[in-house]
Amino acid sequence: MTTQTWSLFLDFDGTLVDIASRPDNVVIDTTLIPTLQELQLLLDGRFAIVSGRSLHVLDGFLRPLMFDAAGLHGLETRAGDVTTRCDITGRPELTLALEKVKRAMEPIQGVIVEDKGCSFSIHWRKAVEAEKLCRHALSDALKELGSDYRLQLGKCVGEILPTEASKGHAIADFLKHPHYRNSRPIFIGDDLTDEDGFRVVNDNDGVSIHVGNLDTVAQHRLASPAAVLDTLKYWGQTGQFGSLFKLQTS
Repeated sequence: MTTQTWSLFLDFDGTLVDIASRPDNVVIDTTLIPTLQELQLLLDGRFAIVSGRSLHVLDGFLRPLMFDAAGLHGLETRAGDVTTRCDITGRPELTLALEKVKRAMEPIQGVIVEDKGCSFSIHWRKAVEAEKLCRHALSDALKELGSDYRLQLGKCVGEILPTEASKGHAIADFLKHPHYRNSRPIFIGDDLTDEDGFRVVNDNDGVSIHVGNLDTVAQHRLASPAAVLDTLKYWGQTGQFGSLFKLQTS
C-alpha cells in the first residue's frame, strides 16, 4: 500500500515524549519535530496529533510547526485552515467544580490540579500516596456536575471532561474529513485515554499501536517513546507506513 492511502494519528504525552513529573516539564527530542514534518509531507497532510492537551499547549511544544490536531480529547480541533475551540464561558458549573477541587487539593503536597479550560485534571504522580484522596475529589466533582461530564482516568491522573470528549470521536471525525476520507488510519498512544481511538482505528482496517505494557485493544506494541521515534523515522525514510519494524503483536 502506498503512502498516499495512509493517515497517521499520534498521541503526545507518553507516546512522542516521556511523561514528566509536571505537565510542563516534558522534554522534546531534537529530532522529533523534523521527523514529524517529514511524515506530514509524505502523507500529504493526513497527519494529526490527538491529545488531552489544548491546541495552544501542543503548538507551544511543537513550534514553529502547526499540525492538524485534536486537543482536549477532541473538544478542540484543527484540520487544515479550520480551527474549532472550546468555549469555557458556556460552562460555569465546570469553573465552580474546579475551584472546589483546587481548595480541596491545595494542602496536599505534590498534587497538581491542571486547568485546561473546558476540562480539568488532578495529577498525583509526585504524591502516589494521595491517589485515594484525588480519586474521591474527582468522584465528588463528577456527582455534582452530573451526566454532561465524565471521569477519564490515566497514568497517575484523573480528568473531568464533557461527556462528548473522546479521542475515538476525534479520530472518527478526522476520517470523515475530505482530506482524510478513504485513508487507512494508524494511531499510536500509551494510556487508557487512547483505547477509544484504538477501537475506531481497528474498526476502520487500521493499525493500532500501544506504547508500554497496559492491557489494550491495540493490535501492536512499542516499548517507549524512544521506540516510537525510531519507528517514525523508519517510516519517514522508507515510506513503509504500518510496517512491523520494532512492533510487537499484542
